[in-house]
Amino acid sequence: MRLYNVSRLRPGMKTALPVFGYNQLLLNADVALTGETIRRLPKWGIYHVFVQEQEAGVERSAASAEATLVNI
Repeated sequence: MRLYNVSRLRPGMKTALPVFGYNQLLLNADVALTGETIRRLPKWGIYHVFVQEQEAGVERSAASAEATLVNI
């Protein structure tokens, strides 16, 4: 998984971990992001999201992937 700044997110990327804001669940893990959802994230106070990584066409699980900071 990688940590992306919201400005780098693209529709179709999938969340690697649940996204929480203001002490409530906003997005579950393994949710494909839409353009509308990406635009709403900063309004919800979310500026970074862990996204699933693709390696040779196979997604790496959150449990086995190392967190890498990207464009923070």
